Amino acid sequence: MIARLAWHETLSFARNPMAAVFTVAMPLLMTVIVGAAVGNQAVQPGSDVRVMQFVIPVMAVFGVAQGCFGALAIRLADLRDRGWLKRLRGTPVPASAVLAGLAGASLVIATVTVAALLAVGVVFYDTQMVWRTLPALLLTLLIGAACFTALGFAAVALVRNAAAVQLLGTGLLLALAFISDVILIGARLPAWLDAVGWVFPLRHLAHAVRDAMNPFLTGAGFHADHLAVLAAWGIGGAALAVWRFRWEPAPARTAKAPAPITRRPRRQGRPSPVSLLAGQVAHALSRLRRDLSTAFFTVILPVLLLALISLIFTDARVSGCGCRSSCSPR
Repeated sequence: MIARLAWHETLSFARNPMAAVFTVAMPLLMTVIVGAAVGNQAVQPGSDVRVMQFVIPVMAVFGVAQGCFGALAIRLADLRDRGWLKRLRGTPVPASAVLAGLAGASLVIATVTVAALLAVGVVFYDTQMVWRTLPALLLTLLIGAACFTALGFAAVALVRNAAAVQLLGTGLLLALAFISDVILIGARLPAWLDAVGWVFPLRHLAHAVRDAMNPFLTGAGFHADHLAVLAAWGIGGAALAVWRFRWEPAPARTAKAPAPITRRPRRQGRPSPVSLLAGQVAHALSRLRRDLSTAFFTVILPVLLLALISLIFTDARVSGCGCRSSCSPR
């Protein structure tokens, strides 16, 4: 039953182009952009280890987090708000099988994303597989996937609105990627922001996977400290999900009686084009204000990214402006 439910959810995911783009295609696109920006030269003179050797692992981590946390939470919240989750709960299939099928589908999606990134790295960027640390790499990815799956269930258990879950699954994960050595690899963060990054599990998973694919390090590639943090977050998320998870959508709020509308006397004749345009703009702005996800991605996300970049590059200086010598600063 679990396998058939997981297969059904995987097919549903594959037939949703938007979900596939944000979960699978985005890490691949980010890999291509980073590779074009930083190049793929050797990390040391005479070495056959390339720069992308350390970029591919963190992009794989972002794909795991996006598939097991973001995509799972958004899908689960959508099923609950539509009432489909409650219908599944009423079928003879055990509730544990339904949830396990959803978790299994997210694991399949994360596996496909990681495999695609590793294949792209090996074929196009000369990424080397460190075979002696392969067991540690697989175990780390499995624990990380389990951790973020539990956190996805916990997010849906805490937040009862599908739009808010979408913001949490996309906006929060993107913000954490900036301070977790995922998007800005090796960036020097302020001390307090660096400490915040170490609290969350994304940085621990990124460092553990990157070290497992680092050919310069010795040993089997197991990092007990990072795995312990991932396990602690996973256990906490699972406990929170068991405690607060609900199958039914949030009850609708009782609408207040509308106030009596006092209409102004209509003017004779057709309204002017300016008044028609003003009315349409006001209507569009009111819809934007009431749509939480659109307002977040349009207004809040650019401000959030600007704040993060200003904190990260607070002491950065431009070494050259690309102008002629006559416009160079004195």
